[in-house]
Amino acid sequence: MNALFRSDETEPLTITTHTCQGFPVTAVHGEIDMCTEELFCVVLKQQLANKPSVLVVDLRGVTFLGSSGIHVLLAGHTDAQLIGTRFAVVANQRAVLMPLSVTGLDLVFDLHHDLHEALRVHAA
Repeated sequence: MNALFRSDETEPLTITTHTCQGFPVTAVHGEIDMCTEELFCVVLKQQLANKPSVLVVDLRGVTFLGSSGIHVLLAGHTDAQLIGTRFAVVANQRAVLMPLSVTGLDLVFDLHHDLHEALRVHAA
């Protein structure tokens, strides 16, 4: 499974999906704001429709996370809980960690600084 989702040229967001060590990974690159939230939401819903045991959302390539993006992450987390899927978020840069910290979502999400760490934790 390897898919590429790209917003139009005025909306700088690229989302790739692939499987790593048996787990689905959604990697996001660019800005997540009200112009790109719909694409992000659609991709997360598509991934969750497969009812994986774990969904890893890799945000290390995100350069801006606005309130719309935070809302999509929270909705994805909630949807995952409803179907019994663990929702892991990978982030290691200020553009993502600061908004998650300010909103308290860093304490809600299964947050990792490294993709391999997230995969290792969920493989156990």
